[in-house]
Amino acid sequence: MSSAALPVKPGYHLHFRSQYDNRAPRARFPRVAVALATTAVIVGFPASIGGLIGSFISPEASGLGAIVGGSIGGAVLTWFAPKRLFIYNEEWSAYVSQDMWLGTMVPYGPGLSVSFPWEQRNKTGNYSLRPHPEVLMIPVQTKTSKVTVKVTLEYMFDLSNLGQAIGADAEAIKTDYASFIGSFLTQKLSDMDAETARKSVRSLNDMLAEEFMGVEDAKGMTPAEFEGQFGIITVSITIGELSLPEDVERTRNAIDEAEELFKVTAALYGKSPEKLATDLESGTITHEQFEKMTNRAMATSKNANMNINVVEVNIPELVGKMIARFAK
Repeated sequence: MSSAALPVKPGYHLHFRSQYDNRAPRARFPRVAVALATTAVIVGFPASIGGLIGSFISPEASGLGAIVGGSIGGAVLTWFAPKRLFIYNEEWSAYVSQDMWLGTMVPYGPGLSVSFPWEQRNKTGNYSLRPHPEVLMIPVQTKTSKVTVKVTLEYMFDLSNLGQAIGADAEAIKTDYASFIGSFLTQKLSDMDAETARKSVRSLNDMLAEEFMGVEDAKGMTPAEFEGQFGIITVSITIGELSLPEDVERTRNAIDEAEELFKVTAALYGKSPEKLATDLESGTITHEQFEKMTNRAMATSKNANMNINVVEVNIPELVGKMIARFAK
């Protein structure tokens, strides 16, 4: 992929490519020439034989024999041509045949195309050119805990490189995408703590888009080379969210609830959270006084229908956490 082709900031674009048959690399003129020669043989040879046989009967029968022979040849051509001389694909679909003499893959795009009669065909050669959506859940280890990264992507088969798609099923492509993106994310997140990583979704999106514009991953393969191996194009790729393991999430939620409770307590004192933390640190407000006001804060929070699910509060621990959080 070329970064010059992107008119907007990396991470916020679609790389969608129209897939017309003229993108399929194959020799077209020799196929037309062979098709015309094959047609001439299929129709002309029976007509000649019919004319020759008729000439043994009478001069008038020669013409009739040629017509009969030509008609038989035409009937054979009607059966033979759709199966061996032409390939038709519906819109947004493609086909890959194999040249049995050269052993090469031959791609055909939407519409009617002329083929060599010796090209081998099978059902597995059919491909949809529409975008294929995938959602990947990729676990990545940060400095503090694992996070699960949700990556949404779309890819489409590249008609100009469709021969590479032979043997690459959707599951194999998905697995390699997960491996490739996981390698990238590990490089970016291994030196971050989980909270910093969760707040880095936007910058990660930018970096991931830049990665798919030609930067090598840890294995030494560029995204362009990765796509080339499978004959695909990455249409879009986005990091949706980073989630923590359940036990880490519960701990984080408890800390958030404690922080909200501290803010309510500070409001009852008529102070800012920072001022309350300073007073607790200096001893202006004792732990006992703070505990009483915290109980009032819990009751007030419940009356106000706030979702602070606190059953038991360890006051010294809470004070220590909030001083560390708010004290200047």
